[in-house]
Amino acid sequence: MYAENCPVAVLETSSSKAPPTLKAGDVTPDIARRFEYACRNYIADKGIKEEDQVRRIVNSCFHDNRIIHWIDGNRERLEALTFTAFMKEFRDEWLEHEWARKLDSKLRVMRQKNRTFREWFNDFYSQVLLLKGTSEEKSDDEIRRLVYSLMDEHLRSRADLERIRGLESLKQWTNALITEDRAIRTDIAHMKRRFNEGHTVANNGRTSRSTSNQVANNGGTTDNTRTRPPQLTPDEKTLLDDHDGCYRCREFYVGHRSSACTSGYPDGTNYVPLSIARARSDATKRNVKFGSKLRVKDVNKGKVVAATTVVSDGEVDDVEEVTVSAISGAVDYESDSDVSRLSSDCVSAPSVAWKGLVWDNDSLPTKQATYDSTLHPYYTHQPTLLKPRC
Repeated sequence: MYAENCPVAVLETSSSKAPPTLKAGDVTPDIARRFEYACRNYIADKGIKEEDQVRRIVNSCFHDNRIIHWIDGNRERLEALTFTAFMKEFRDEWLEHEWARKLDSKLRVMRQKNRTFREWFNDFYSQVLLLKGTSEEKSDDEIRRLVYSLMDEHLRSRADLERIRGLESLKQWTNALITEDRAIRTDIAHMKRRFNEGHTVANNGRTSRSTSNQVANNGGTTDNTRTRPPQLTPDEKTLLDDHDGCYRCREFYVGHRSSACTSGYPDGTNYVPLSIARARSDATKRNVKFGSKLRVKDVNKGKVVAATTVVSDGEVDDVEEVTVSAISGAVDYESDSDVSRLSSDCVSAPSVAWKGLVWDNDSLPTKQATYDSTLHPYYTHQPTLLKPRC
């Protein structure tokens, strides 16, 4: 609402026995409200009569030449006002034009997003209170409706519960939502911890190896003290594709893909972006002709790394298990994966049901997803969504 390069006025208060001082700078709604509160405390503690209140304030509180000039030009009229009327005129004169309407517009799109409900609501409510005494002032019912529309959708589902919806006061309602929000975040943290430790996927009574075992068998690194390298850029991926590189160790001409990598990720502390010069250097180091294509061994061939169930109409008991090596290694959800470059058998079935945890944009697991096999058979995992690669 205010220019970034212009200084904001600073309010200084030493004690309620001394008048507050407003230093030079732009006056914001928050500064104006705190200034009014400090002045009322000063007036009350000093026992200043109503007819003398504005005179005492305008003669001692302002250090901004613009405000002093405004007071000097209107002194007789201003000193005749009550303090409440003076503060209304002060706001009209020194706050941004139509500040209340602009603040109201800002509040209507101030969504919770990833912030905790307590942190977000305290920020939101403190700004709502700035509208008190203006045409945009809001009742508790209006605040409640607005908060409901702006909160996280998972928390909103809890707010629809009868035990919370039935709470009458705004304070009780928000306190209940703070508790619910903590419970949701605790559940998410617990699920993520279990997922990272390695979850088990069962199909028809058979259990696959956990993610942690796969990492260990593939030689992947689990050292939490190392710094993760930045994500690969499209240009870096193209370089690795063109020069038989690995998305995990980020080396060229190594003869393997990330699903078979035993080196793990490079340390991101001194990470240097990949370049054509690096590819040429790796080719020389490994005594490989620059630009040649190595034969990549498919380490997953013959292994069942995932299973699908084919169910035809009227034939519920007919089940076929097939190899899906195209998605091997995709359990490393935080990394880029080059396994889709492998030449592998694909799934051919009327429908494919993939059972797994899929995280949405709010970092919450959604339900099992079912995909039509008429879509491209390879799948990729983005940071927040599991979807077919078209």
